[in-house]
Amino acid sequence: MATQDQTAAPVGGRFCELGRRTSIQAFSFPGHVVVTAEGDLPRPCDTAHLEQTIAPNDAGVTYRVMRCWNPAMMCKEGPTAYGVADVFSVRGPAPAEVVVQHAEGEDTVEVKPLADEDVPVSTGAGEAIGFSSTFSFDEAFRDAMSKLPLEAGADRLLHVKVEEIGAQSGGIAGLHHLYVKVSGGD
Repeated sequence: MATQDQTAAPVGGRFCELGRRTSIQAFSFPGHVVVTAEGDLPRPCDTAHLEQTIAPNDAGVTYRVMRCWNPAMMCKEGPTAYGVADVFSVRGPAPAEVVVQHAEGEDTVEVKPLADEDVPVSTGAGEAIGFSSTFSFDEAFRDAMSKLPLEAGADRLLHVKVEEIGAQSGGIAGLHHLYVKVSGGD
């Protein structure tokens, strides 16, 4: 694993690389996969997050555990535990397994279905739910809007209504996000 003095891919003034993990889990509910990871970071001011990557030529989807740090930030060395979870949209039925890359290689993880009451799901063709792991309403609203099966145009006005706003934290999947449920139509 690279240290703060080694070169890694800079992202927005920070440096990021594949992170170490001690456990990875995956769950599903209609139209979504939830990936969770736990592990240790080398410094308390480092951060961890999950990313979804889509291979060219429709070769598949993988997920990555990432560790990021700011080399300008002074921080003492010492392992710090982390836990992250994120919700990702999937087309069609949820896969039976997902591949998660990390600093030690990659794991193929079984995707366990969540019970319907664990996570809100859209119930109609003109409804969608968006998520934000940073508790950003704007991010969750944009995510929900992108999932609506309706398109606005020069001769069509799209009306969208926020039906529900909520947050979830904890549970077997370690969810920690804001959700926004919208409905839309002409």
